[in-house]
Amino acid sequence: MILYKSQVENRSDLLTLLSEACELEHGLACSYLYSAFSLKNSLDEDLSTTELHKVKQWASQIFFIASQEMFHLAQVWNLLTSIGGTPYYFRPNFPQKSKYYPLGIPLKLEPFSLNALKRFILYEYPSNLSEKNYIKENFSGVSDSEFNFKTVGDLYEIIENGFKRLDEKELFIGNINNQIDTESIDFTNIVKVFDKASAIKAIEQITEQGEGTKIDREDCHFGMFLSIEKEYSSLLGENSRFKPARNIISNPIVFDRGDLGINVSGTILTNEYTQEVSNLFDGIYNLMLRLLQYAFSSSNIEKKNKLLFSSLSINLMVRVLKPLGEALTFLPFGKQNNGKKSGPSFSMVRHVFLPQEFEVALKVVLERLNNLIKKLNNLAIDPRAPDHLRAASQNLSSLNSMILMEKE
Repeated sequence: MILYKSQVENRSDLLTLLSEACELEHGLACSYLYSAFSLKNSLDEDLSTTELHKVKQWASQIFFIASQEMFHLAQVWNLLTSIGGTPYYFRPNFPQKSKYYPLGIPLKLEPFSLNALKRFILYEYPSNLSEKNYIKENFSGVSDSEFNFKTVGDLYEIIENGFKRLDEKELFIGNINNQIDTESIDFTNIVKVFDKASAIKAIEQITEQGEGTKIDREDCHFGMFLSIEKEYSSLLGENSRFKPARNIISNPIVFDRGDLGINVSGTILTNEYTQEVSNLFDGIYNLMLRLLQYAFSSSNIEKKNKLLFSSLSINLMVRVLKPLGEALTFLPFGKQNNGKKSGPSFSMVRHVFLPQEFEVALKVVLERLNNLIKKLNNLAIDPRAPDHLRAASQNLSSLNSMILMEKE
């Protein structure tokens, strides 16, 4: 595949690879979140006290990993803008074909399970270790001829070598004012990129959080997923009936948009109330992305206004999308109640970037927030609404009030 030739030859190659890194970081975050949403969090869900404690710990770890993937996306945006690119948040809708990326296995939305954990481990596999034996042991249908598999770590190694290889004076042409730092977003470790040294520092931070270092493999995504897999297997050995995840479907789809292709299977939601909740989730999710992208792409606005939009984006993730995603795992996916529940589809809609002028962008955001609040409030008063959905409704209204106060 041409994207993975032996070395980066020019700016275009580097922009393409960084855009692919954006897609992967974004897609991984969604895949991890879906798994975390599925985990049970109550003794009423057929768990012992010991099991519940462990499951809550796993959920916390996976939510943390997903948040770091969103940080990685933001960091790659700084890398992109430093060399003349723009923040990029597009990705294919789920489920994705296994051949869309050179990973060889698809990115998909599925509940927490041993199989899901094995996929997560493979995504984060260290680039200096051979993944061949791991693939042979855990994934069927992969032949020796397909061992050109690339991990996310491999991708960043190619990107890092590209930054090292290309001429520094010619490469870094981006507007320094488009670089986001800790004054404009609540990401403590984000690196402003303006030369080779800062670019390499940013990339190394991403890879160390994902695959770890040769010395430390425990305090990273790869190590955490390995630990969760080991603990899960141990609890299964003690209780073969142990089920940490709710009975939810994989790859929920609100609407068949005709882009699923061959050998890609999703599950169409047919329960009308669940469709409305899932569609609303996607509306808030897409607004969150637009807000974050705006903060990274607008050089002509004050830092306080960038911080306002980036803070709103992060608050939407934590205070609205999280409880709303969990609410969907309590709602039936189909018209008939067969016990199977739903989950968020994380569907991407057509891109409508916010206008560059802040006052115009703010008006667009407030109008969209009011529209979403009305819809969510109506869904929250429905007797079918789970408690998580009502909490999301209250939180969204409070965030809107916060923006109005800041505006004044």
